[in-house]
Amino acid sequence: MYAITVDDRLQLKVLDPDKDVEESFAVLQKNMPYVEVFLPWMKDRTIEKDKKDMQDALDKFNNGLGSEMGIFEKEVAAEYENKNSWKFIGWCGIIRVKKENPQDAYAELSYWLDKDYWGQGIVTKCMQKLIEFAFTNLELNKLQLTTDNRNQKSLAVARRLNFKLTDIKVTKKLCPEEDLSKLEVHMLNKNDWLSQ
Repeated sequence: MYAITVDDRLQLKVLDPDKDVEESFAVLQKNMPYVEVFLPWMKDRTIEKDKKDMQDALDKFNNGLGSEMGIFEKEVAAEYENKNSWKFIGWCGIIRVKKENPQDAYAELSYWLDKDYWGQGIVTKCMQKLIEFAFTNLELNKLQLTTDNRNQKSLAVARRLNFKLTDIKVTKKLCPEEDLSKLEVHMLNKNDWLSQ
């Protein structure tokens, strides 16, 4: 499967529905109390649905219509034993690719990370590589990152990656346990990214 090296301990890899679904599903379930706060539709996941979604994502990747990847960390024991062993710790993706008008071709970015790895800069590093892939391989001109305004860690990621706040949407359906939720829409243009 296609992989992007992030650094000597991290890589992004297109997920294999037959090989990666059990490990990724287990990590997602472990993290569901944290993930479902901002991604409430994730709580109804099943291993069968994840496998189908991985196959759909693989098909989109093969057709240049997105890139949904697992975030993998090289296991410490593997380094000492000269083995190539990687542990699934999260997910990031280029989703909802829109290329009808080449000048406005854009996609949305999304991610989640195992809580045990929060606060280490992993999401920022992985998103930098994913942004590079989006602009250089998928011929996109804009990327969108939508974040619940209560999610301060994701808002910080958007700022570190130089996304600009372009809209605030008020919604009720994404967070039914609360009256209203505000979603901040952030955009990054290819030209702005190139000039960094």
